[in-house]
Amino acid sequence: MDAREHRRGAPHGCECAAVAAHLMTVFRSLPAGVVEAVVVQAAQELRGQVAPGAHPELMHRLAQCRLGEMSRCRPSTTAVDRASESLARMRR
Repeated sequence: MDAREHRRGAPHGCECAAVAAHLMTVFRSLPAGVVEAVVVQAAQELRGQVAPGAHPELMHRLAQCRLGEMSRCRPSTTAVDRASESLARMRR
């Protein structure tokens, strides 16, 4: 499930797509699919755990933190590979 699909099926989908679009401009060195997967995963993990009004900001912060870690360790690509695998599993 990518950010566009998430938008159709979840209450925070529009925020998810907006956060993904923004973070794609920040983390240009990472593939768009990886950024989307990290944002969707952050949204899913936070759902029900935080107040609805705080969800967009915390989703953005969580995804940005994870993407920052990925971009810093880009040469090893381990985190990117894990995110790509996660995206592939979500699409099945």
